[in-house]
Amino acid sequence: WLLFHCTSGFWLIVTSVTTTHHHPELYHAGDIPREDTDWGLHQVDTVRDVEKKSLAVVLTTFGDHLLHHLFPSVDHSKLAQLYPALYETCKEFQEVYSFKFLPEMILGMHQRIANTKPRSFAKKLK
Repeated sequence: WLLFHCTSGFWLIVTSVTTTHHHPELYHAGDIPREDTDWGLHQVDTVRDVEKKSLAVVLTTFGDHLLHHLFPSVDHSKLAQLYPALYETCKEFQEVYSFKFLPEMILGMHQRIANTKPRSFAKKLK
């Protein structure tokens, strides 16, 4: 029981730190936010997904993370069906939502931690 909880807790911390919110391209507290305070755009600014190939990877690496933030009550096995609507909405708002590979996210996490200057998202006004 203890081994299971320790292993699961470790994996949760590793994946939540490296594969979700910590990359130089993402908004963090202390950064200069967009002037447009739209909640959905803020979600796009704060979350990035890891490129994934299967539901097992999605379930073990916080996959479909932006969709999870936008639709928290939708079962993870159904989130992928919402990508067409996400892409259509991003196109409507002239936004790009890109996926990253796991090594990029891990490297980005270290770059973000080492960063000491705020990043401005104000230029993203539409």
